[in-house]
Amino acid sequence: GINAEYGEMVNRFTVVCATFLFLVVLNHSNAAHVSLRDVSQLKSVVTCDICTFAVDSLLYLVETKSSEEELEKLATRLCIEFLTPEPYSETVCVGIVPIFAPTVVPIFGSIGLNATEICELEGFCPKVQQRRPSSIVLPPKSHRVSVPSKIQANETLRFLHISDLHYDEMYKVGADAECPDPLCCRSMSNNSNVRKAGKWGDYKCDLNHAMLTSFLDQLASIDPKPDFIIWTGDNTAHDIWAETQEQQLSRLESISKLISTSLPKIQIYPAIGNHDTFPVDQFNLNPIDEAHHDNFVWLREGLAQFWSPFLPADAIATLKEGGYYSVIVKPGLRLIAINTQFGDGDNFYLYLRENQKQQQWDFLIKTLTYAEANGEKVMIIGHIPPYAGPSSSLSTYSEDYLAIVLRYSETILGQFFGHTHQDEFAVNLNGTLAKGVMYVAPSVTPFPDKNPSYRIYEMNQKYDIIDYAQYITDLTLANVNDSPTWKLEYNASELYLLPDLSPASWLNLVHKFQSNDDLFNIWYKFMNTGGPSSPCDAGCKKESLCKMQSTTSDQLNECVKS
Repeated sequence: GINAEYGEMVNRFTVVCATFLFLVVLNHSNAAHVSLRDVSQLKSVVTCDICTFAVDSLLYLVETKSSEEELEKLATRLCIEFLTPEPYSETVCVGIVPIFAPTVVPIFGSIGLNATEICELEGFCPKVQQRRPSSIVLPPKSHRVSVPSKIQANETLRFLHISDLHYDEMYKVGADAECPDPLCCRSMSNNSNVRKAGKWGDYKCDLNHAMLTSFLDQLASIDPKPDFIIWTGDNTAHDIWAETQEQQLSRLESISKLISTSLPKIQIYPAIGNHDTFPVDQFNLNPIDEAHHDNFVWLREGLAQFWSPFLPADAIATLKEGGYYSVIVKPGLRLIAINTQFGDGDNFYLYLRENQKQQQWDFLIKTLTYAEANGEKVMIIGHIPPYAGPSSSLSTYSEDYLAIVLRYSETILGQFFGHTHQDEFAVNLNGTLAKGVMYVAPSVTPFPDKNPSYRIYEMNQKYDIIDYAQYITDLTLANVNDSPTWKLEYNASELYLLPDLSPASWLNLVHKFQSNDDLFNIWYKFMNTGGPSSPCDAGCKKESLCKMQSTTSDQLNECVKS
């Protein structure tokens, strides 16, 4: 379910990435928007033998102490050879390699894996290793204490969900909206045959200032005001080949201040996205040493400073410690923000075994155990949904996550993510029983081929999700009419005739989708927020239905292959 041209762009980018630093280009070419079918087609081109030969050659260069500069030159030369002048300019190759080399070279020098194992991690060779056993320990259920809600029976809580702003401060009205780079609308030309960037944005470009201003004005005008906002990450542009650490901090500070000043009287709960770090997707808590180029103290301390207007001191403390936190939203209602960089399949630090043990899970289990014993309901927020996490044998991230949410299913009221830029949902299954729901909100950025969106959920006095309303603005009409019009796209309960928003109701809807193409196509249209999209064929539908019933990456991959 992606734009075909964009999928082909990423496929070509990915072919080059079968080798060493080219894995950088593969994993960081906005792969969240690539379908599993596109990836499987690629894997039939880049065979296991090709991958292992290439990786063996480059590991040899590492082992023979080739300098980082020599490796950069090799990777840049190959990138230019394969990817320019189409689909990219040399600027991308020249920029992205030196950004990632200081991170990737030490990791591959310390990884302790051979070429076959590395290619297995990337999916080019058959999986021969079993996942290592999970190390998490889940305590037995405790007796729940009933905590009376402070909400009256006829009242509801309303909260707003925004995600994936990807604000591009370099967007230029009238610039080329078609270009040889992953992100356009930045460079002017006299070519009248090229589509030009509109005042309010373009489907091939990131969020511009005019649309961001309209979006924040719209949020400020919502009446009645939402009780709180969840903000699930990815705030900077997709120019991953041109970023710097200083630029990332400046961008995060700027957008945090803008949101804070635009929505001054609403409580906001943010989470880290994979585009909020530098280089994109990378994150690590281990001390800097020969294998670990960065411990990301700069990011954790920066976010703690920028988000201090939003969070209490104890939440800021764990944010600085590991990028996660917990807060009491209302009496009996707790929010836990997890750091999904620990489950980002494009985070090269996860190749190192010492980064697999996650203190985040200890924190999450301890907090959920406390909530269970004290009768609290918990909402979990994060950026990357776990089914989009690592599929390698090194990581048990999504399996650990599923075990935790199944264990505490009576305490967790819902899980809220972003990242895919699409309007999606998935059910946590224990066998055939639905035990939880993951809500994935679409993006504010129109890139790629999306209408800017936001969502408002409703809770009843028991803190159950009873409905949500999805809002969009049609980007094409905004440019035609020279003004965005924000409108209700749909209410979930009305659109799908849901008796409630329980896990069982969502699973029943998936079963209806399987036999009712018309109903499924309604979902597919809204999944793309009404933006330009290709029809969903049988393979597309199967992948979509698999995703709706998957929590782990293995569940998703096995379902699609079945």
